[in-house]
Amino acid sequence: IPTRLKIDHLIEDIETLNKMAFEGSLDVIALSVHAYAYLDDRYRILSAGASVGDGYGPIVVAKRNASTINDVVGIPGRIVRYNDRAKAVGEPVFGGSRHLAKILLLVRRKYPEITSALNIKFDNNVLKALNMLGLKIVYTIHAPRRKITHERDVFRDLSKALESLDYRPDVIIDLGGVGLEPASYVLGEDPMDTVYKTLRIAELYYRFSRESSK
Repeated sequence: IPTRLKIDHLIEDIETLNKMAFEGSLDVIALSVHAYAYLDDRYRILSAGASVGDGYGPIVVAKRNASTINDVVGIPGRIVRYNDRAKAVGEPVFGGSRHLAKILLLVRRKYPEITSALNIKFDNNVLKALNMLGLKIVYTIHAPRRKITHERDVFRDLSKALESLDYRPDVIIDLGGVGLEPASYVLGEDPMDTVYKTLRIAELYYRFSRESSK
């Protein structure tokens, strides 16, 4: 593509790229999600370009013909904060993150082109970000005052929400209930689609959170 820009293609490992980003060495650079959280005032996420490697999460990714949780790669347990860094408590494995894998498989019954899901929190700032981005939402609503005693209750109510849906959702919002905290499930056609949506949500969430704390 003809351009007036001078482009030098530099190949480095992600740790080196993170260091260069903190130094401001390059105008366009690939960096980790964790590093971007500290550099959002210097860089903006491009709509083109992505990278992926082992150990990314928390996310589940299904094979194209996935039918069971053993066809879905996920990270067992949670992503935790450790020494001011995000750390996975396990390695990605088939059958990992069973609950999120079941959510993804349930969605894929109606929308098989969706192969990836990522679980984040839900609150008013998340909702503001979703609406500002124009993402399509489906709500899972549980019966008032009924205690959620088993995850099958979650799947039953999600199935009901999906049955009458006439559009493909970007995000599932489970409003929670007695014994169940609210949650958001970001969906995508592939991991990069899911991560890109989540990063855009996170960027706005951070902005809204700072505004509300002033």
